[in-house]
Amino acid sequence: MVSREKNNAREIKDANIAYYDALDAPAPERIGLARARAVANAARRRAGGAPPPGPAVELACGSGWLSCSLLVAGALPRIVSTDLSTGMLRATRALAGRNGFNAAAVCADSEQLPFRDDSLAFVLGAGFLHHMTDEQAFFREVRRVLAPGGVFLIFREPQAVGSRFVDGVVRAATFAPACMLRLVGRGGAESFEHEQEKCYAARDLRELGQGAGFTVLRVGHHSFFHSMLWLVWARARRFPRMARMLQRLEPVADAMDTVFGPLIPRMLFYEISASFRK
Repeated sequence: MVSREKNNAREIKDANIAYYDALDAPAPERIGLARARAVANAARRRAGGAPPPGPAVELACGSGWLSCSLLVAGALPRIVSTDLSTGMLRATRALAGRNGFNAAAVCADSEQLPFRDDSLAFVLGAGFLHHMTDEQAFFREVRRVLAPGGVFLIFREPQAVGSRFVDGVVRAATFAPACMLRLVGRGGAESFEHEQEKCYAARDLRELGQGAGFTVLRVGHHSFFHSMLWLVWARARRFPRMARMLQRLEPVADAMDTVFGPLIPRMLFYEISASFRK
């Protein structure tokens, strides 16, 4: 039984690696300071304050947008980006280089981290937890590498109800334009059906953190309108001018989240974040 579970986990990881290696990563771009600061401020709020000083690692970095944004904003002096996909690591290095940084991007399995016990001050990642084959073992592994007082931030995971609700709204709203403009195929950072195979409620993240011996700092829902904009952008990426126009609307979406977000039921938000302290 154990051998079968290990084989299944390996097959899942191999499938994910093949998927992301074959995926067209976003072209490297200059990350504006205002946009980078918005990401850094959101991460700071959801981490319960400024990142603790010391070595920082991003798990499953994908195209590198989170780590590069934190570097551009000056929120971190240095960060090591990890991923199992060599294609995504190339994209991270390209994005960092486009923004004037020399990325420390290494191939690593988030469930078997190549770091010493108690060696890291800050571990974070965005939209990665749903790819783990064993979340409980993964949380224990993160706790192993974190130093006492270190912080673990899960930034923007798909939420159990909200991810499907928001994606359904966007699909309905963009159906006619998508047909006319042929916005078809894998337009985004990943297949959203693939992302929504495993979603989380606030209770799930709290229980995972507490089960691994973490202190829960914060679990919060966010990004309703911003998530909708992101999904539309993902479907329009094959049209560069349209994609750039949508990116310029990010501050508008963030302002709408600030004003109208408190009026929207939490369960309808696409994303959920959580932070923990060792």
